[in-house]
Amino acid sequence: MKYLLVPLMLLLLTACAAPPKPSPAPEQLLLNSLEGRNGLNTLPGDYRLHLAIERPIASSPLRSREIWYRDADHRLAPFSRHIWADSLDNQLQQLLTEYLGQELWIQAALPDQPGYRADYRLRLLINQWYLDTRSRKLQISLQLNLLDAAGNNLLQQQWSAEQSVRDMSAEGMARASHRWLQGWAAEVSELLYEHLKNLDLDQ
Repeated sequence: MKYLLVPLMLLLLTACAAPPKPSPAPEQLLLNSLEGRNGLNTLPGDYRLHLAIERPIASSPLRSREIWYRDADHRLAPFSRHIWADSLDNQLQQLLTEYLGQELWIQAALPDQPGYRADYRLRLLINQWYLDTRSRKLQISLQLNLLDAAGNNLLQQQWSAEQSVRDMSAEGMARASHRWLQGWAAEVSELLYEHLKNLDLDQ
């Protein structure tokens, strides 16, 4: 019996000394690209403008890579098993830039960067973007401003929206985000076009 206890004790000591298995890294999610409209809008005199899209203004949580939801107790928390592959503000800047760059009346739409002299600038403010698990809806609040080259505000538009989410998960939230953004980008494009076509673009 004494000889059997020694191997058992060694086995227990080895098990206790073994390092814990690391938890798996969070899965990374990325919003899908938006489909362009292939619209035929043109500005007077076939003028084509240069547009800069600034990096959106957002609170620190929305500038991180965490994906947020609100639980039944109205508490905001990040998903533990999923993160964004890139922060939400960067993704929105890139998606809107790519979408507007396909419009015929825009010569170039680029992310804001030193040395790029744009005719107009878009400034986006992200107030909220999270999955409400009680209502089963994505909650979104945005503000967009159109500025001229001198920084004067020409247009301001706000959105407070809800998008149904079929699957209460980070993946379901990402899919709902894409569906909403597809319609929103088209609305932004039409809003800008309707405003700019009435301006004296040669000034």
